Amino acid sequence: MHVLGRDAEKGIRSVPGKTIIDDLFEGVEIHPVTSGGFSGARIWRVVGIDGRQWCLRQWPASGPTKNDLFRIHAGVRAAASRGSDFLSVAIPARPFDQTAIEFAGHLWELSVWLDGEPVLLTGFNGDLLRKAVNAAAGVHQAFYDASRSLPGSGPISASSPAVARRMLQLPGAESVLGQIETVMSSQQPELDSGLVTNSVRAIRSMLPQLNALGERAGLQRSLLQPVLGDLWCENVLFQDGMVSGIIDYGSYGLDFPELPFARLVGSVVNNDEPGTAAVDWERDPTRDWKSQFLSLAGDSWAGRALNQEILGFFHQTNIILGCLNWLEWIFVQHRPFADSARAMRRAEQMMRAAVRMEAER
Repeated sequence: MHVLGRDAEKGIRSVPGKTIIDDLFEGVEIHPVTSGGFSGARIWRVVGIDGRQWCLRQWPASGPTKNDLFRIHAGVRAAASRGSDFLSVAIPARPFDQTAIEFAGHLWELSVWLDGEPVLLTGFNGDLLRKAVNAAAGVHQAFYDASRSLPGSGPISASSPAVARRMLQLPGAESVLGQIETVMSSQQPELDSGLVTNSVRAIRSMLPQLNALGERAGLQRSLLQPVLGDLWCENVLFQDGMVSGIIDYGSYGLDFPELPFARLVGSVVNNDEPGTAAVDWERDPTRDWKSQFLSLAGDSWAGRALNQEILGFFHQTNIILGCLNWLEWIFVQHRPFADSARAMRRAEQMMRAAVRMEAER
């Protein structure tokens, strides 16, 4: 049996009769998972004596609130009950049937383990991307169908919350770039200094265009529906070449379906990771990126026709503001990462994507 760590073991055993897996703990094996992404979450695979498997997650202190998790878990459970096979349903804890417990400054949850592995960026290709897009469409259709039956739900037509959040971030971008430029020459993290310089230039060059796009996108109103706003390619699990699950629901919330679509597709087609099969994924110089995206969506995605203007704003801000976030975390906030080498590779991938986007606009 792998050792959980003192806090994790106490979290599982916490209060007799109330622990989230008290009826499973005896005889189980608990295996730490190598990575829970870059959010600070920690994940373990729990194997019962009968071979059944669960996922134990410790959310970071800065993660969703308990009420947020209850809302997320309810939405996922409702969608899974509608026939979506790609979702991991949280298991209620006794005696209050709560799907999250608090211990040692963190929230914990136990959910069904989904078999499969993410395909790293270096292994993605057009066939896998189509399968991921189709699976995500089915999940989001189930989210929408299920949301209509949840208490207090009903169609809401509004502007996009994600567009509003990003428009609030844009005015401060120049100040953040200035802070990065002040310190980047004296700090030498494991990054290509020339790439850092070029990405700062690319971000600054793109800001006026993003502001103009955002002003127009903010005027668009449409039906809000539950979405996974941070659905990127490594949140999709594959087994034997087929999608076996979609994981990480912390970004679940009401917005436009263009948000997860742009995040998922853009995480692959705009990737410049050396050796990646999808770097030049079916690129046709006579077609712009919107046509490339919409060729994956067809006439509709998750039951909706995609708005190209909204899609464009999300895709471009995913890359440019995503790159800015990474640079700020590294140079200004000095954020620690459990796997520093992997984090630096991810940061450089985002920087290459930003430089490429600015060059191709």
